[in-house]
Amino acid sequence: MRRAVGLALAAVGLAACTGPGADRPDAAGPGAGVTVSEVTQERAFYEGELLGRSVTVVGAVAEVLGPATLAVSDGSVGGRTLTVLSRAPVTVEEGRAVRVTGRVGQLHRVTPSDGVPYSQTGLYARADTEAYLYDAVVEPLAR
Repeated sequence: MRRAVGLALAAVGLAACTGPGADRPDAAGPGAGVTVSEVTQERAFYEGELLGRSVTVVGAVAEVLGPATLAVSDGSVGGRTLTVLSRAPVTVEEGRAVRVTGRVGQLHRVTPSDGVPYSQTGLYARADTEAYLYDAVVEPLAR
């Protein structure tokens, strides 16, 4: 019995290690090689292989939104900024290069229909989403 349980647990562990995304650099821990553009790519409601995963991005501070909130850009043409919610207040100025490690979340902005009565049919299909990093650690890079 003990051997059967051990084999079953080993099979579950192997499936977890070889599941979708196991070949990505960020599959086993904080992501390496993930860009701001990849994280901010438009996604449907609760979709995207990075959602909920810990990733690391490198970029420049585009805007300081608060003591623990930044917008980071990778400088790509037409690129979007990535909102970062850090664990603790950070002191960085705009334009400073940073390395940020955090979990990918998704903000949802829903525009209700103008119809009366208000209908929720298809509400989430019309949601605009925006990725962000939360519980993040922001590390200023050397100039």
